[in-house]
Order: sequence, then C-alpha cells, then structure tokens
Amino acid sequence: MDPVTHAVAGLATAALSGEPVSFSNPIYLSAMLGAMAPDLDIVWQLKGDMAYLKHHRGTSHGSVGLVLFSLGITALLHVFFPAASVLGLFMWSFLGGLSHTFLDVLNSYGARLFAPFWQRSISLNLLTIFDPVLLALFGVVIAGYGTAGWTGMGLYLLFRFVMSLRVKTYLQKEFPNYEKIIVMPAMTKVFAWSFLVDTDDLMFTGEISFFNYSYKIFKKLVKNCDDSLVKKVLQTPIGKLFTEFTPYFHIDLKQQRDRHVVRFFDLRYYTKQNFLHSATAVFDKNLVLQEAVFQPYNENRKISVC
Repeated sequence: MDPVTHAVAGLATAALSGEPVSFSNPIYLSAMLGAMAPDLDIVWQLKGDMAYLKHHRGTSHGSVGLVLFSLGITALLHVFFPAASVLGLFMWSFLGGLSHTFLDVLNSYGARLFAPFWQRSISLNLLTIFDPVLLALFGVVIAGYGTAGWTGMGLYLLFRFVMSLRVKTYLQKEFPNYEKIIVMPAMTKVFAWSFLVDTDDLMFTGEISFFNYSYKIFKKLVKNCDDSLVKKVLQTPIGKLFTEFTPYFHIDLKQQRDRHVVRFFDLRYYTKQNFLHSATAVFDKNLVLQEAVFQPYNENRKISVC
C-alpha cells in the first residue's frame, strides 16, 4: 500500500488502546512509526533497481524485520518518553508493523511474511496499491468510531472477496475452455479487476469492470511449444530471477537467424500498452546464453544479469 495508508493504519491500530488521538502520545507515535518502518527497505534503491526489487517486501516485512524495527523504535522513543512503558512501546510499534505487512499481503505484489526463513511472497489479491475506501474507514476509526470503522473494514474486505469470486465466475463462462483463471485488483481502479485466463494454447490478459462486467483484452499471448528451450531458459540466472520475482509470467520465444531471443513478461501489471516489468535473454544456436537483461518499470531500463 501507499505510505499515507500505512501511516493512517498505524494510527488506527493505536486507537485500539482507547487513548485519545495525539501525536504527542507515545502509543500513537510508536504504532505509526512501526507501520511505516518496513518500507525503509527503499535504501536498497541506492544499489539500483535490481537490488531494490529483490529485497523489497522481504525481510523488512517479515517477523524478524518487524521485531528489529520495533526494538529500534522503542529505543528511540524511550529517549523522549522515559516514563512510557518499554514493553508497551515495543508492542504498539510491532502491531503497527503487522498492520503494514497485512495490508501489503492484501494486494497483488504481496509480501514475504516469513522472511528470511521462507522467501515465498504471499498475496491475497484483494486490494489496489491505493484504496480510498479503506483509507476512509481507517479515518472513521481514528475519529473515534472504532466499532463502525473496523466492522466496515471487515465488510469491505468481504465485499471485495465476493467481487473477485463473481468476476471469476463470469470469466469462466466467457472462456469455457480455460485451464486456470487468476483475478487480481486493477492497478488504479478500485472497482475493476485485472485477469489472466490460461487455456491450452493461449493466455489472455485484460481488465474487467465489476458493475457491468464489460472487459477489455490487453494481450492474447501464444503459449510456447518448445519445452526444451523453455526449460533451458528457466535454469539460467535471468530465468530463476524472474520466476522468483513474479508468480505470473509469460515467456516469448523468437528465432532470429542464428540466435534465440527470449522475452519474459510479468503479467501482474499492464500500463501504457505494455507490461510494466520484463526481461530479455539472447541465446546462440547452441543454446548458450549470450546476453541477459532485466527491464523493470520500462523496457529502456536494462540491468545486466549474469
């Protein structure tokens, strides 16, 4: 989720204490700082896009990272609020951190909840990166209407879950020869959903409106028949990196004279007539890797992968 939502979620978490909302109250400060701290993994950006994308929503969002951040926040706030309970400061900062990870798990990027012990990202595909409805409900809690706010959030998440099921059911009727259908929140539209439809020989990506079920196909991708080359590609560093980066990807194979050009596409995010993240690998006629680049956010950004 976005930083504002995380900060407000931390304040809403602190409201469970029953204390009046105040930025001079160490309970609210610790919960808010705890809720924002996991995204300090942005420091990996100093080493470039590759380092950031590999570590983002990793250990900083897992149990170990949350404990370490909570200890640091507790030590910092104890300097300014020596009378405050050390255990209380730790507890509220940790709960704030948990709110951060929980919200990130609810969107399609997900988070590695059990990092560093288990590196798989967990995603429930329910929320967009920014959801104004959820933000408003957190505001209701902070305003002092906790029961209404928390109940509203529970009902809203249930509503979104039901929305995703109904959209999936509709797509199953539209694509009766499907093998698998994945429904995810759209990138920017709260009441629209992105989808992947996997069939025997094709994969469709698109977006569908919940209210009238009108949908648009973004891409119709032909699935590969050359299993030997695909297996070879997936064993290379760029193949392993991409499959760890996203659970939903497509591999496009093209032969150009005496070489094979392989394109990887992350199917989760589609913008400006193209997929947001991609990669390219070039093999010679003997299937020896000659070049591999990761292309995050833009095809013109090329990071060499050995």
